[in-house]
Amino acid sequence: MACKKECFEATVNVCSDITIRAGFLANYPFYYILLLRNNHRIQRSATTNLEGELVIDQDDLPPGLFAIEQVVGIELRDGNNYLQKIFFQFGGEIYGCILADIQRINVAPGDTSELNVIQFVDSNTPENAALIFMTDTNFQIQQSANDVLEYISLSNANPFTVKIGTTLGGNEITEQYVTDGNVISLLYHSPAAETIYVSGIPANTLVKIKKS
Repeated sequence: MACKKECFEATVNVCSDITIRAGFLANYPFYYILLLRNNHRIQRSATTNLEGELVIDQDDLPPGLFAIEQVVGIELRDGNNYLQKIFFQFGGEIYGCILADIQRINVAPGDTSELNVIQFVDSNTPENAALIFMTDTNFQIQQSANDVLEYISLSNANPFTVKIGTTLGGNEITEQYVTDGNVISLLYHSPAAETIYVSGIPANTLVKIKKS
């Protein structure tokens, strides 16, 4: 059996923006980090579009960066909480990074191939838009007015009791005993901007949040 790769691998064309379709929430803020040769890093902030796509705009980067053939690592951090690393989802698999192999690809005039779109190509089924991260502690979810928190999925080898509330440590929304991979259906509507508090989280918990 082949070992699962930590990074999703993709090939993109030089001199173009890069679009990442990995089932992200729409209009969500991220920091993206480009890992280059010699441990050089470039960090920028960006917000997903209405389709949940994250676009790395070459105009926001040093001139000519994507004109060089190279392999670039891409990692994400939560735009609301920089310490929170965000994971990518491709084809139902979770990855901690992307390895983008930037190559010169000769295309004919008028060719509209999506060469610079990084996505899972073996299925036409879109990913279930979500926010995926690993955490070692309690966390918060920032809700805008009229957001619906549809569900929270929590994966940990050890069972635990989770509290979800509108106050720190509270359980106004729910309190449940969680085993590995439990999906907690909430359909919680926020009439105004508010913070949702999730507590009781043990170390190494993989979290998936779906909002609409």
